[in-house]
Amino acid sequence: MFRLIAPCVTGVLFVLAAHSFAADLDIKGSTPSIAADGDLVAVVTAEPNSLACAVSHDGGVTFAAPAPVGKVAEGQMLGMRRGPQIAVGGNTIVIATNNSKGGRIVAFCSTDAGKSWQGGTPVDNPPGRSSEGLLSMTSTRDGFAVVFLELVENSMQIGLIQSTDHGKSWQDSRVIYASPAGHVCECCQPTIASNRAGYLTVMFRNWLDGNRDMYMVTSKDDGATFGKAAKLGSGSWKLDACPMDGGGLTYGNADKTQDKAIAKGPLAVFRRESTLYTARVGEVESKVGPGKSAVIAATAEGPVLAWEAPTGVTLRVPKSADLTIAGARAPVLTATSRGVLLAYTTREGSEDKTEARLVWQAKAR
Repeated sequence: MFRLIAPCVTGVLFVLAAHSFAADLDIKGSTPSIAADGDLVAVVTAEPNSLACAVSHDGGVTFAAPAPVGKVAEGQMLGMRRGPQIAVGGNTIVIATNNSKGGRIVAFCSTDAGKSWQGGTPVDNPPGRSSEGLLSMTSTRDGFAVVFLELVENSMQIGLIQSTDHGKSWQDSRVIYASPAGHVCECCQPTIASNRAGYLTVMFRNWLDGNRDMYMVTSKDDGATFGKAAKLGSGSWKLDACPMDGGGLTYGNADKTQDKAIAKGPLAVFRRESTLYTARVGEVESKVGPGKSAVIAATAEGPVLAWEAPTGVTLRVPKSADLTIAGARAPVLTATSRGVLLAYTTREGSEDKTEARLVWQAKAR
């Protein structure tokens, strides 16, 4: 059930307490991932050895019953930002997840908007380099891209795998960032975002001079080449351990021109020590507040943020008071044709469930 432990402001979409138009997606499974391309929205949930996907064709207002995607070999790691990742492009939905037992990344693909699925096929080559099972996925101008922690000769680096044929085949993985200190942070999820106009940005936690700071690398040619890595924010986090916390990344919004979105660069949310911040490369960071496992989505009125707090998932939407969903964890966000959709995991008795609902509504056009 959906439980609020902080008030919401009248007039903000999350007065969905009335459920006036935002359908509750309430399905079995945990560690959701969510993605959209206009009206088509897909939410994947995981159980130890299987995946299921629920699809919406109206921007997240209503969802069809979840359909089985396929079986995952023993060892799929879930939690701490591990688990399936999903991306949508046109009518194609691609899901990638980890198989810890074989140290592999496997992908499932639907080219008919989730009606049927193929795959469970390993896509990482060379094999056996994804021992941490931490990855992120996006649709691109010409296909799909997966970024992951790639273990190369006992050194953790940032690897990229791409498909240019709707997920039917995948190129060999390649390192797009190798730390001069020998490795990046070993257990923090990297994040990838695309503006679908040729720009790809990857955010990751580096390890330089004993600091576990967030960095970005960007490609302006669909991932063929990447520029120099740039640090986010002015502060640093001196830490002799891995915090096991990635961040969120988003490009622009639908109500700004593509050129302006490109010029500003993607907006990130990330954790430093116990505090969350937002920032773009070259700008001073803005404090969000205490928390971890933050995610972000862009709107015309400002970013929507969600993160894990001690009592649940906290949500921040533009022009509204924060609210917290008691007992929730593993938040994810995506922008749809109708607004911004939030999904998260809850627990009822001995069973994990995923809930999803619209939390910010786009203005009618």
